[in-house]
Amino acid sequence: MFNVITKTVFFICAIFLTYETSKAENVFLQGRDSLNGKIRGVIIDKDNNSPLSSAAVQLLNPKDNSVVSGTETGTDGKFSIENIPFGTYTLKVEIIGYSNALVKGISLSKEKSEVNLEPI
Repeated sequence: MFNVITKTVFFICAIFLTYETSKAENVFLQGRDSLNGKIRGVIIDKDNNSPLSSAAVQLLNPKDNSVVSGTETGTDGKFSIENIPFGTYTLKVEIIGYSNALVKGISLSKEKSEVNLEPI
């Protein structure tokens, strides 16, 4: 009888701890997402306004030019970089056959968490 009660109490405690842990994790993740931003844009050929696919897009820390994040443009020339910590960045675009492009001073903050860039 004592063994059954002990197992029942243990089981109830395990369920309670699992619930509380998952609840705390959700609160943490919600808070983390609210401190991140998003940058979107499109890369085009300036001569004929056609989208450039497969361009390498890198988000750089302007202090040391280290890569923070990156992506590649789709067939429509569009890109999106998400979950970027708030701060100021430089965007570097590279594609074979074209000069590299830099967009400096892109700022993300709580007040402006999404930036939609002009065509690059």
